[in-house]
Amino acid sequence: MGLFDGLFGKKDSEAAIKRLVRKATEQFAQTESRHEAYQKLLDIGTPEAVRGLVQRFQVRVDPGITDDEEKQYVYERLVELGERAVAPLEEFVRKSEQPTWALKALEKLLTQEELIDLILEVLEHEGPDWTRDPEKKITLLRHLAIVQDERIPPRLVPFLKDVNEDVRFAAVSVVVDQPKNEALREPLIEGLLEAKEQSSERMRRHFAEALATTEYAVKGFTPKVQAALPPGFTVDKAGVVRSSR
Repeated sequence: MGLFDGLFGKKDSEAAIKRLVRKATEQFAQTESRHEAYQKLLDIGTPEAVRGLVQRFQVRVDPGITDDEEKQYVYERLVELGERAVAPLEEFVRKSEQPTWALKALEKLLTQEELIDLILEVLEHEGPDWTRDPEKKITLLRHLAIVQDERIPPRLVPFLKDVNEDVRFAAVSVVVDQPKNEALREPLIEGLLEAKEQSSERMRRHFAEALATTEYAVKGFTPKVQAALPPGFTVDKAGVVRSSR
């Protein structure tokens, strides 16, 4: 039972939480007013109150330094809540377009395996299709770049072909630090060839660097790959892309 339930009843408690969430996420309110709402939501401590507190990560206030300080405060309080904060944070990652702070908190609350499972699940739901704002996919991929796991490489394949170049760039950046997986070989080669066709020097070099780093053989594609490589790269006799730098 939440703190307010015994005083006002469930409906009144829900209404109070909604008012506090509005106050906690009011962009033009005073910092002190928002902090008061944060503390009251923490005092209530119900799943709905914690879920409301997490919504602070959805809002940006000016100046930026104040926004960062308040989000840091909320982040620290959520980590202190431990298990009680996990479900609201996971829900936020699934639904929000701005999951950075929630992921940061979950890094402290979940095992690495659990966090990878969540990120892969959300990425699969997002998919490689067009989206108005690709930043969520990029954020999720960047979190995968700091870990190594055999489950990751095959799940990257759709994002190596994403319609957004920045998402493709982020996916390629993850590939180079993952265990080798044959499922990635042809998508990397195809990505290089497409980058050449699209005259994207940025992606052309990025795919070339990934192929050189991972040492996937390009046999069967050697002439096309050699023609698509940017200056400073070549295919050796073993059919592996090498950097001459």
